[in-house]
Amino acid sequence: MSATKPDKSIAQSIFPWLFFLTLAILFSLVNIFVYQVMFTFPIAVIWLHMGWVLLAYFGLTAIGVLLTRRFRGRLASAGFGALTMFVFSAFALLYLLNIIALSNWGQNMTLRILRIFSTDVPALLDALPFDARPGIAGLCLAILFILWGFWKCSAPLYKAVAEFGDRLLRTRRQIMLTGTVLFLCCSLLALFIIPQIGYVKAYYKFHGEPVYNFLRSATPTFEASSIDLQKEQTIKKDRQNYPRDLTFDRKNVILIIVDALRDDHMGVYGYQRENTPFLSKLRKENKLQLVHQVSSGCSTSFCGILSVLSSATIPNLGCTNYKIQDVFKDLGYQSNFLLSGSHNEWYNLRRYYENYHQMDFYKDGSDSPDYGLSDDRFIFNYMDEIPAFDGQPAFFYIHLKSTHMSGTKLEEYALYKPAGKTSYLQPDSSVIVNGYDNGVYQADQYIKRLFAQLEEKNYLKNAIVAITSDHGEALGLDARYGHSGDVYQDKLRIPLLFYEASEPANDDLFFASHVDIAPTILAKLGLPKPATWDGMSLENSDSIRYSYHRQGNHFAVLKKNGTQVFKLIHESSSGKDELYLLHEDPKERMNVAADPSFKALLEELKARYVAAFVTGE
Repeated sequence: MSATKPDKSIAQSIFPWLFFLTLAILFSLVNIFVYQVMFTFPIAVIWLHMGWVLLAYFGLTAIGVLLTRRFRGRLASAGFGALTMFVFSAFALLYLLNIIALSNWGQNMTLRILRIFSTDVPALLDALPFDARPGIAGLCLAILFILWGFWKCSAPLYKAVAEFGDRLLRTRRQIMLTGTVLFLCCSLLALFIIPQIGYVKAYYKFHGEPVYNFLRSATPTFEASSIDLQKEQTIKKDRQNYPRDLTFDRKNVILIIVDALRDDHMGVYGYQRENTPFLSKLRKENKLQLVHQVSSGCSTSFCGILSVLSSATIPNLGCTNYKIQDVFKDLGYQSNFLLSGSHNEWYNLRRYYENYHQMDFYKDGSDSPDYGLSDDRFIFNYMDEIPAFDGQPAFFYIHLKSTHMSGTKLEEYALYKPAGKTSYLQPDSSVIVNGYDNGVYQADQYIKRLFAQLEEKNYLKNAIVAITSDHGEALGLDARYGHSGDVYQDKLRIPLLFYEASEPANDDLFFASHVDIAPTILAKLGLPKPATWDGMSLENSDSIRYSYHRQGNHFAVLKKNGTQVFKLIHESSSGKDELYLLHEDPKERMNVAADPSFKALLEELKARYVAAFVTGE
């Protein structure tokens, strides 16, 4: 009987701490499992993350034991309780932030993104179409509840850790033996890891482990793939061999990307509301060429923007792509980037922009002292700093966020009401659509103002202007809102318009994707496209064409045959296929994948998917 009493006493004395550790570890395990299932990460992300969790709570226990050797009393227990709450809350907040980030832009939350947006919280909350007050109130209540809980539990938790330390120190032989074993294991592990540190980093990055990706501020990844050195050399050679002594019309080139802009919500494309009066005016004057049935390469900004600039499908995206700004810089152009939003911090986008050349003029929303990150008005101030045209041609990339959910929208452009806040749990789609259409009108008026500034500085007199978007925006169809997450048309469909100051508009074109924009711009100047670009000039479009799209584990292949457009959607984790006839069913209401009459078409598009995304042929 006496032999069992000490064991029982130990279990009772350290039970509060063991109970907390069990709950905390189970909490993390459940969250990382849900995370893995929701966002279809490889199963390895679970054990990768739980390694961080166990390390954190092991370290917390060790700190507690050391503190109890020196400090006792209520103040010490409160301090340890605060530290325990911080560790637990940090994991809980990380899970919440990653759900928000992955749901809205398809990438992990990073420390750099959190830091830059934390400086602009009021403006972002004001811009969101959803009423954030219930969420903020709920979060505050949760924080207060956690604070109260840890305050109440801090004394027994600290006492349990102290007892654990006391018991541990009474058995010093076991401590030395355990410490020696742990030291040898850690040393052997370090000897294995250090020479392969690059592979370890890549493993954590590609498997989406949230702690590593938060701390490392890793750039977005689309699949776990090794560096293709041969491909890198091919791109370098393509750039070196691109002709520099060509005679061509050295027009200024202005690329305007309006974030989250859909063509079917633009008056110039026939939308029932005339929310693009400036663009429609240019259209009536025969100064605007429209491209119909244009789809983005993905439904988020990072890959969308880079697909436009580098004419690369998602499997071929990379920092070293030969981009359109590189072509123009090599041909003697100035390069000017004026970008609403934080491109400098947004997953290292600026590093992609400037891989080969530093921009002559670069400003994004984080540079603005007067406006928020997503307030397009800062662009007009910095446009004033660009010197007038002096004969050297220039390339401009201008990014607007008026139509984006987080973009600052001004009351003076609110044509359609009600357009205020709506509930996140039960959103009113009419309110969201009104707000979105107001954003389109605001973007149209900002483009008008940009044209005036460019005209005043003589950049527009001999220029080509391309207006497009990085992705679409879901506005309530099938309860979908925002972007990211899938590849349905409401998140992929975008506009593409060309303006040539010295020429009447060419005939409208049909069917394109992001990769075709840069080649078409070069073709309008009489320049060849780089050999490594995936797109083609729309001026010489074939009757049968294909385009390729991806967002996470959702893939799409579109086929144009004359005026008919077919779309395969493939979800790789479940193997589910959907097939739509977009020329008859633009809203994707009728899946004909099971129709025997389309079996051959389905097999053809699936073979295209495999070649583009699986085998890389």
